[in-house]
Amino acid sequence: MPQKLHSVTEVATSGRSTCSVVRHVGSLSKGVRQSGPFLLTDKLTTTLQLVSTFSFPYAVAVCDSSLHLPENRGIVNQFTAPGVNTAGHMPRWETDCPQGPALSVDELRAGAGLLRSKAARKRVLAVIDFASGLSGSAGESLSRAKMLQLGFPAPVLQKRFALRDGSDAFVDFWFEEQQVVAEFDGMGKYLRSDWGGGLSLQARIIAEKQREDQIRAHGVGFTRWDWKEMMNRDRLTYILRQAGLPQI
Repeated sequence: MPQKLHSVTEVATSGRSTCSVVRHVGSLSKGVRQSGPFLLTDKLTTTLQLVSTFSFPYAVAVCDSSLHLPENRGIVNQFTAPGVNTAGHMPRWETDCPQGPALSVDELRAGAGLLRSKAARKRVLAVIDFASGLSGSAGESLSRAKMLQLGFPAPVLQKRFALRDGSDAFVDFWFEEQQVVAEFDGMGKYLRSDWGGGLSLQARIIAEKQREDQIRAHGVGFTRWDWKEMMNRDRLTYILRQAGLPQI
C-alpha cells in the first residue's frame, strides 16, 4: 500500500506537497475517470506513471496487471466519465484483482511514446515489451522479472497439461528445453475462501498435491517457491539451478 497519496491539481499555487500528500500539476478532465465520488487518473495514465517510477520487477507486475482481463468475481468497482452518476457506488480499495477493462500493448506503447524523457520512454518500453497479460498474480510477475535479471531462460506462461482425471492444469512457468515446470506458490489458493471452491484447507492441500503428481506423471521436472524465497536473490537462484535451469 503506498505510503503517500498522489493528487492532481490544475492550480500550481494550490499548496505544497506534504509528508503524506504529493501534489502534481495536471488536467482534471483529460485522462480522468470517476469511481463513486472520486475522480481518479485513468488506467493508462496510472499504469504509465507507476511503470516509469518503479524498479523493473515491480513495474512488470503493474504492467502485467494492466494487460490482464478482469475476472467477474473480482470486479467490484465502477468507472465512468467524470460527472456521470454512479448511483451511490463507493469504490473498494482493498481488492487485489485487476479493475476496469484491460489495456492493450498498443495503448501502452502509444502512451509511452508521449513521455517527455527519452530515457523514460526507453525504460517504459522495455517493461511493456516484457509484460504479459497471461501472468496470474503479482508474485508470478515478480518471479518472471527476477528470473530475467538473474540470467535464467524465459519461460512459457500458462502451459496446459491434460491430467488423467480429465481436467486441465495450466502451470505458471514452463521451460520447454529443460522440460521443467515451475510455480510461484502464493498462499491465496490455500487460505482464501473465494479461491477454494468451498473446499476445506486440508482438501485444498490434498488437491494441489494430486495436481502436482499428475503433472509430474508427464515425465517433467517440477519446482516451486513462495514469497519469502522469491524475494531472496540467493535462495531463488538456488531453487532454479537445482531444478536444472541454466544461468547465464
